[in-house]
Amino acid sequence: MIDYTTIITLLVGLFSGGSVMWIFTLRSEKKKKAAEAYKEEVNVYQEIIKDLREDRKLMKEERDYYFQELKQLQEHHMELDRTVKDIEKEIKVLNGRLAREQCLKFECKERVVG
Repeated sequence: MIDYTTIITLLVGLFSGGSVMWIFTLRSEKKKKAAEAYKEEVNVYQEIIKDLREDRKLMKEERDYYFQELKQLQEHHMELDRTVKDIEKEIKVLNGRLAREQCLKFECKERVVG
């Protein structure tokens, strides 16, 4: 038969042996957890960098698009300016012609007042 002292000795040895090992493995466990946390932190930063690069690329594409739009609008504006100047020249010519052709007599019924 097994003696009670043997059982108690086994139990005490089991508990004390596990406790002693825990003290030695505590430092390595802390290092492992710190390394895992650092690795997660690095992964988060890498994701942030990746997102920022994608955002930067999109912003460059958007900027290029708006520069192109601006260039087209400036060209259209210059074209409209030329058209307005041409129309103003035509109006001056027509006003000059109208002034020559306008009746100068005050009694004339076709005379344009103005």
